[in-house]
Amino acid sequence: MGQLQLRLKQDVATRWNSTYYIMKLITEVKEPLISTLALMNPQLPSLSMEEWEIIKEACDVLRPFEEVTVELSSERFVTGSKAILMARGLQRATAYRQRNLSTYQPVRELINTLMAELSKRFVGIEQVNVLAEAALLDPKFKKQAFVHENHADDAQTRVVGLVVAVSRGARPPPPATPSSACTEEGEDDPPSNTPKGTVPLVGADFEERVTSLRPGIPNPIIGATLEV
Repeated sequence: MGQLQLRLKQDVATRWNSTYYIMKLITEVKEPLISTLALMNPQLPSLSMEEWEIIKEACDVLRPFEEVTVELSSERFVTGSKAILMARGLQRATAYRQRNLSTYQPVRELINTLMAELSKRFVGIEQVNVLAEAALLDPKFKKQAFVHENHADDAQTRVVGLVVAVSRGARPPPPATPSSACTEEGEDDPPSNTPKGTVPLVGADFEERVTSLRPGIPNPIIGATLEV
């Protein structure tokens, strides 16, 4: 039938998107699948047109979740700074679907369940220190990543405090443990591969050049605020 040769997809219970890929693949090969099943096993019950539409609409609803899953699962790039924006993006995309409800009950139930879970799981994501600080420090986002200005201000205050502590030679406080509602347990920060004692030597020239560019900022708090 001139179709591309596709590989069989396996459903994995611990990977929700494996089910999504199967549903998406079924809709892509709908016509060849119907024809082949009719020839090979005519007695096999076939999907109704309504069921085909339900699968298609469910894939449309789940597509943003698949995109975010792929983006945040990347091991090549730092993705922590994107978490707040992507959580808000999923909420907005699902809210749009909720306002434009499908005519099919299973799809409506899917949308309502997703919206309820998003609201429950990400209600405090802007208050997860590590994610908030990562978003604030990302040049692409900064305070624009936040819905609530006070959460952005809190993150800035923490970052400024860390910079001031470092500039004064004090030991910065340990980072707060992320909320279990927004992160998975058992994931520790990877150990640094940098040998001890090399960081101050490597960064000394850079620090001196930065200091020379700002000779008129004796107050470490002001300097830290400008740096952030």
